[in-house]
Amino acid sequence: MGVKRVAARALGLDFGGVLASSAGQDLRRIAASDPMSVPLVPGALQAVSELLQLFDGRVWVISKASPATGEWTRAWLAAHGFLGGQMLAAERIEIVQERIGKRERCLAHGITHFVDDGVKNLRVLRGRVDWLCLFGEHPNEPRDGPWHHADDWSVAMRLIR
Repeated sequence: MGVKRVAARALGLDFGGVLASSAGQDLRRIAASDPMSVPLVPGALQAVSELLQLFDGRVWVISKASPATGEWTRAWLAAHGFLGGQMLAAERIEIVQERIGKRERCLAHGITHFVDDGVKNLRVLRGRVDWLCLFGEHPNEPRDGPWHHADDWSVAMRLIR
């Protein structure tokens, strides 16, 4: 089965909880102590590889973080195989200081799809990004809300396809 391309669309991905597992812990604390020990979200690397094909390379990681955490994020992505070669280009990693910055970057890049593990982030993107997905387990969030729900990458990929 061939990969179906999605023309003129672009995808945004959050970092913590979507690509790097936060596992209910404070990602900043972990990053400060042993940054490369933060594990991948299962299926994330394969998903990004396929998403790059589906979206003709128009995939960005857009994450809210401090400048220091942003540098760590870039190093983590490189160390875990997300950057270079057939994967993401370094300039496709955008770190914003405020939640509203995610919306601004989405508008600048024509992002049509966004996957995030934060309800507050999706609320900021609502009305600006056509297709939103709340990633990860959120037992207190109603499933009939204004966005798609994916507990893991297998579900997210099924929804995106």
